[in-house]
Amino acid sequence: MIVVQAETSKLIEKLESAGAFYIMARNHTDCTEIDFQTREEINMANLSLENLSFFVFTQLISDENNKPAYNEKSTQTAIFIANWLIGKERYWETHELLEDIWHISHSNFREYFHGLTLLAVAGVQWQTNREDIARSTYHRALTRLRSSGINMEFVESLPQTYIYPLKVRIPEDMHMAE
Repeated sequence: MIVVQAETSKLIEKLESAGAFYIMARNHTDCTEIDFQTREEINMANLSLENLSFFVFTQLISDENNKPAYNEKSTQTAIFIANWLIGKERYWETHELLEDIWHISHSNFREYFHGLTLLAVAGVQWQTNREDIARSTYHRALTRLRSSGINMEFVESLPQTYIYPLKVRIPEDMHMAE
């Protein structure tokens, strides 16, 4: 993955010519994030990216053994990481992380984490220029979060309409509605 301030189409063309595929560009407030896959390692120096500054990131969750388990401590750690990712407009990774918790959660917590996952998905939709889908996904997220009855003060503090970038801080402690 590359995070870069540059003309996206030219960079995508260079990546394609170097053998990259499944290329996805997501627009952030101050840069464009580009994810891609390759069959072989690409030497970034050979892409002739003169006058560009970029950062190359590796996977944030490197293997299946590092995925969160369903217990309070690991869930709090995952939420802590999700909050950091949200602050960096890394909604795709936030979605991946929260989706793992959603799939292993039960009862109201499953609904809550599904809603949080949808918040991140709305961010990804916006970054890929699908604003209408982002708005509808955001409203689905609000519905799920409200129906969970968890952290209602946080849920009620969310804007009623989608605003990009959505800068929220998910509470690490979960409280059921009385």
